[in-house]
Amino acid sequence: MFHFNSPGFMIEKFCKSLSWICIPLVLMLSCNEPSPKPKPKLVEIVHKPEDPNKNVNDNIASLIAFASGSKGNLNDDIKLNMLPVVKAWYLTRDSL
Repeated sequence: MFHFNSPGFMIEKFCKSLSWICIPLVLMLSCNEPSPKPKPKLVEIVHKPEDPNKNVNDNIASLIAFASGSKGNLNDDIKLNMLPVVKAWYLTRDSL
């Protein structure tokens, strides 16, 4: 049992008082809503919405050209095992 003037009692009383002040303060500060994030900018994927095939065709042609130069690898995850077949199929298409 501590006496009222003992250092242990004073430290214990100080810690309890400090916790009664700090805990509500921390809870109040943590409840603030963050500022709203700005909306992302609109990106024009296709110049004319009526003609998306031009962009798709350009993308396919560039991917096939890249895969041809890198032994069928488009990136770390995608590999075209039958690149000559894919290349021949897309070259016979009228849209390319």
